[in-house]
Amino acid sequence: YPNQISVGMDARKGLLALKGWTDQTELSTFDFANQIKNFKIKSIIFTDIDKDGTKEGVNLIETEKLASLTKIPVVASGGVAKIEDVLAIKKTEKIYGVIIGKAIYDHSINLNDLVKII
Repeated sequence: YPNQISVGMDARKGLLALKGWTDQTELSTFDFANQIKNFKIKSIIFTDIDKDGTKEGVNLIETEKLASLTKIPVVASGGVAKIEDVLAIKKTEKIYGVIIGKAIYDHSINLNDLVKII
């Protein structure tokens, strides 16, 4: 399935986590991205575990750095709290997209308003 598979990268303090975030590896997200950089992957969904569900904003620095290291499109995930977070992601021009969860469920972000702005 070339260019049809997205790879989820769940990280805690820059290291990949597995099995529902219960197993912490010693492999950095950047090293793993380097290992898969030549695979025909549609995108990387990067979740900073420490930010996920907190509504404290995404880990923009690490997500943007990851996006800069690979030609594979990177989607930010974890921590989006408000429309301004989405605009900050878009402003980087390096991050391909964003996943929004809790902020939609609790109505912190109104999708109709977001669509009008974006």
